[in-house]
Amino acid sequence: MKNIKIIKAILSITVFLLGAYSLLTKNFAYQNLSMFCAGLLVITIGIEESKKGKNRGWTLLSFAAAIILGLALIHSTILFFTS
Repeated sequence: MKNIKIIKAILSITVFLLGAYSLLTKNFAYQNLSMFCAGLLVITIGIEESKKGKNRGWTLLSFAAAIILGLALIHSTILFFTS
């Protein structure tokens, strides 16, 4: 449980810093990385809540985020190799 809190804190700080950097510099080159970390953060929160045995909503949201994140990675990989 302690490891999940550390991962959650690291991902939260990363999303915040990348978002702040993008807003302050008007450079959105790292927006994809920020969204990827935000997706991982949602998955991490879902895993933490499911281990607690609480709200099933976070568990379903976590699996939905994992599927969307996987599809986005596949799409980005295809675009990278075809261009």
